[in-house]
Amino acid sequence: MSLPIRVAIADDHQLFIDGLREVIARMEGVAVVHTAGNGAELLEGLADHPCDLAVLDIHMPVADGLQTTRLLRRQHPHTKVLILTMNNEIGLIRHVLEAGALGYVLKTSGKEDLERAIRRVAAGLTFFSEAVAAELARQYLPEGASAVQFPKAEVKTPLTEREREIVALIAREYSSAEIANLLFISPATVDTHRKNIQHKLGVKNIVGVVKYAFRAGLMQ
Repeated sequence: MSLPIRVAIADDHQLFIDGLREVIARMEGVAVVHTAGNGAELLEGLADHPCDLAVLDIHMPVADGLQTTRLLRRQHPHTKVLILTMNNEIGLIRHVLEAGALGYVLKTSGKEDLERAIRRVAAGLTFFSEAVAAELARQYLPEGASAVQFPKAEVKTPLTEREREIVALIAREYSSAEIANLLFISPATVDTHRKNIQHKLGVKNIVGVVKYAFRAGLMQ
């Protein structure tokens, strides 16, 4: 029998925490082990309540979601971070992803999206709300283009699983050195993968790789 996904929640609204606990309680194999009103409280409580996944709001007193994400990545590198917030400002999204969060979900999302996000992020994969993915796409795709133009079913993947993993990290603006550190490989190996990926996809630069990431659903 597999162990449950241990979740810690930080949000400065107790009613929201209570409601989220009830939602998560209905998810098979997921358990809330710790709650806090801000990031500092969450970090303090992890000594007694270690978790696999931290679900963080952005706007909190003492230590907000961005600060807490950075601290978690340094102090508890095995704890994955999922942002759950109302804020879909692209600059903030990018800062949080650069800090190490793997998922970004809006509080307007449905329960199905939330459960999918929890399971994917806990497994070390990425997940973004549809509105967040669309906002990210607008930053990377040419003016007038839309991620909706590229249904996932039409994308035939010539890449290996490792190459797809690297594509997802490239699309999130990770450098070769950062990717190497995350995947425990050398920067030279990452650069080789980058060249192979561009050759397989028939693209000339990173913009083409990012477009592929959205078409293939690697940013969701």
